[in-house]
Amino acid sequence: MRGVWIVWALAWVALALPGSSERSTRPIIANASGAQALTVAGVAMLAGLGPGDGGKPAPALAVALVVVLLIGATVARLSLGSDWSADIREPREVKREGPFALAGGHPIYAFVSAAAMVTALATRSPRDGVGAAMIASGVWWKAGVEDAALAGIKGDNNVISMADYRK
Repeated sequence: MRGVWIVWALAWVALALPGSSERSTRPIIANASGAQALTVAGVAMLAGLGPGDGGKPAPALAVALVVVLLIGATVARLSLGSDWSADIREPREVKREGPFALAGGHPIYAFVSAAAMVTALATRSPRDGVGAAMIASGVWWKAGVEDAALAGIKGDNNVISMADYRK
């Protein structure tokens, strides 16, 4: 299970590198660096960093489910294209289709949180439990900051308001 998280984390970072200059031109509309740090620390714990042991070996079905959930998060991230940013930036559009029709507009957070919870339940490791709780808390915090920031954006031809998105 550790290897799954390590490979996913490295792939996630690699995907963030191309096109970063295009994203950097849009203004940052909110700061969620604390939430990001909490989430990164949780992922590091699930990848095997930190105190404690890895618990029991995870059943193959749990490993497969975690792989599927992390692929789901990655597909959602890729569907954003150049609109994805680790920062909360003014969007060109608020996605409403594909994976973003799920999970209240936050499929990346939902999939990563679910994968973390499956990991913790499968390994029964206290470290993984803490890591999963950190991830769930971090993404919940960041989603709240994003929703509050996007609620103030008025719709036009390219961007809908978060209030309209929620309808």
